[in-house]
Amino acid sequence: MKKICLLLLLTTLFVACGGDDDNNDPNEGKYFPLTDWAGDWNDPDDDAYKEEYEGKYRPMWGVWKVEKINGKEYTDYLVYCWTSEFTWESTTKRPDNGDRPYFRYPYKGEKFYVNDKMIKTDKRLYKYEIKIVNDDFEMTLTDGADTWLLRYYVGEGSVWLGDWNDPDDRYYQIFQGNYNPVKGTWKMTHIDGKPTTPSYYRFNEDFVREVAGSSNHIYYDATFYQINKTGIRLMYKNGSSTYIEYSINDNTLIYDSHDSANVLTFVKIED
Repeated sequence: MKKICLLLLLTTLFVACGGDDDNNDPNEGKYFPLTDWAGDWNDPDDDAYKEEYEGKYRPMWGVWKVEKINGKEYTDYLVYCWTSEFTWESTTKRPDNGDRPYFRYPYKGEKFYVNDKMIKTDKRLYKYEIKIVNDDFEMTLTDGADTWLLRYYVGEGSVWLGDWNDPDDRYYQIFQGNYNPVKGTWKMTHIDGKPTTPSYYRFNEDFVREVAGSSNHIYYDATFYQINKTGIRLMYKNGSSTYIEYSINDNTLIYDSHDSANVLTFVKIED
C-alpha cells in the first residue's frame, strides 16, 4: 500500500509523466496557474533576468529529503535533487551506509526554471521558501494542492559541505558571504573531556582564526578558514588544509580535528 501511495505522490509532483489521465486529476483547479509565473532569473531574454547571478541562481541546488507532506510525517524514503544543469531529479532508493544518494549523469529529470519565490517546470508551478530551523536548512514547497517540507540532505560521517561564503556555492545566495557562526573569542576549557590550561581562539569577521596562549594573550597563527554548518577548513599558507568538525550549543564550541586525536571544548567569552 505504501508503494502505491508513493507512486501517486510522485505522479502528482512530476506531471510530465502523465497523459490523458491528467484530466481526472482530483486536484485540478487547485494548482497554481502557470500564468502566475514571475519570470526566470537565469534567462537573459527574460525581463526578470538578474545579471548579478550570471545565470547561476538556484538556491535549492543540492539534495533534499522529504520530511512531511501536507503536514504529516513522511515515513518512506523520497529525495529530490536540483542539479547544476537545472534538472529536477528524484529517487526512492535508500543509499548504503548513510551516504548521500547518487544521481547519475547525464541527468534525466525535468528542466526547471527559478526566481526568488517560484520554481517552474513545463507543466507545473511551485512556490518555495528556504529558511534555517534549528541549524538545518528547510524548504517548504507547494504547488497549490500539496505542500512538501524538505530538509537539506547530509549523510552520516565527516562530509565537507563546501564553503558557504564562496560566491560559487549554493548557499552564498542565502547568506551573501556572511555565514560565520563561530565569530568571536573562545576560551579552551577541556581536551578530550579533561580540564586543561586555557588558551584562546579568536575567529574574526574576515574569516581569519588566531590563537593565543594562556599567559600573554598575544594572538598569533593567523589562518584563513572556510566554513559551513558542520565543518571548518583551515587554509594554511603552504597550500595544505585541515578539516575541523564543529558544533555549537549555547556558548559551548566542540572542535574536533580529524588530523589529531583531540576533541577540544571552548566557551565563548566575547562576541
